[in-house]
Amino acid sequence: MRIEILQTVRMAGLSLVTGLGFAGAASAATVDFVVDRSGSSVTLTDTGGICIFSRCGVSASLASGLHTGDTYSFSDAGSAAFDFLTFTGRGTGTDTFGIQALLKFSSPDISVGGTGAGGAVLAIGNIVAGVLNWTSVGLSSGTLPEGVDASFAFQ
Repeated sequence: MRIEILQTVRMAGLSLVTGLGFAGAASAATVDFVVDRSGSSVTLTDTGGICIFSRCGVSASLASGLHTGDTYSFSDAGSAAFDFLTFTGRGTGTDTFGIQALLKFSSPDISVGGTGAGGAVLAIGNIVAGVLNWTSVGLSSGTLPEGVDASFAFQ
């Protein structure tokens, strides 16, 4: 069994989207990934920027659509995508930041963590351009079910 978790940034919605993909043997058992919102988190660390007229910056939070108990089931093959993080801007200027994110599942009892860096151009509280580069992503705690081979990537 092979499971892939991919995360991408949608600039239009300014949300980090998590996608789950699964490929396994024809006789593979179903694996349910159950989201644990209370165990998930995101932290931004401001690393610099230039603000015009007032304070500016970027903040991140768990997406409002990420709910404890959301379940994504995979057997032979499949995929799913859901919002994980939402980014919000304030002020006018530029901002750079470090990011640490953790996506927790209660079943299987695992956490997927990632660290990276990003930057944004802000205009009157709106993020008008940005970049987010993940430098490290992987299983940060827990054990996958026997026979399940998983790879994780945030994009």
